[in-house]
Amino acid sequence: MDFAAPAGTEVISATNGLLYIKEQKDCEGYGITIETDIEEKDKEGFMSTVYARYLHVKPADELDYGKPVKAGDLIGYIIPVPFTECHSSVEHAHYELRISNLLELHTNPNKYWVNGPGKVTCFKEGMTVPTGKTVAPLRCK
Repeated sequence: MDFAAPAGTEVISATNGLLYIKEQKDCEGYGITIETDIEEKDKEGFMSTVYARYLHVKPADELDYGKPVKAGDLIGYIIPVPFTECHSSVEHAHYELRISNLLELHTNPNKYWVNGPGKVTCFKEGMTVPTGKTVAPLRCK
């Protein structure tokens, strides 16, 4: 899922979890991966951890590997288009969920919104996000 917003817009964690990876990539600019508290069956039918992946987002300086994050915590900022020229002409945060953090095993984020399947949920200050649920990676206005 892509969430369009200007460069510099704060990106928040959509889930509860632990910071797994923060990296600089060639085409995507930067990437952040969070090991979430969501579980889903993998292709063999075993329950596996779901990882939230954010692209075109520069990690916040205070974000450290293995650091716990809660839904709504600041994790980074949308980067300008010139740094994402391989995949985009519009500034945005790309958000996806991967089973076992495998590129070929995505799951639909629409299944996990706090307000129910298919109902994108904005995070509001003071909100507690239940285990296994998500909110949008950008703050509500």
